[in-house]
Amino acid sequence: MRPTPTSRCPSSTRSTSPRSPRPLELVELTPEQARRQMSEFMPPEVVDGTLDILGRPTDHEQAASPDVEAVLGKPARGFGEWVERFAAAYGG
Repeated sequence: MRPTPTSRCPSSTRSTSPRSPRPLELVELTPEQARRQMSEFMPPEVVDGTLDILGRPTDHEQAASPDVEAVLGKPARGFGEWVERFAAAYGG
């Protein structure tokens, strides 16, 4: 059974859609669907840890790291800017 697209759309997907040469479709999996798929190539303890982190990220995990600017000497770009810059490499 293929999961159905969700109407909830993260801002990165929503902001990328107009720039993409192909339509984007966000498919949100239930934890059970994700566990089943991930279990095909990950050991159970890795699946559990990954779903725990992805399912309930902390504020710290969601925050942008200042390390990008410290290492590169310039601030990180948004995902939409990255898509515009590299769209041609992906057929756009």
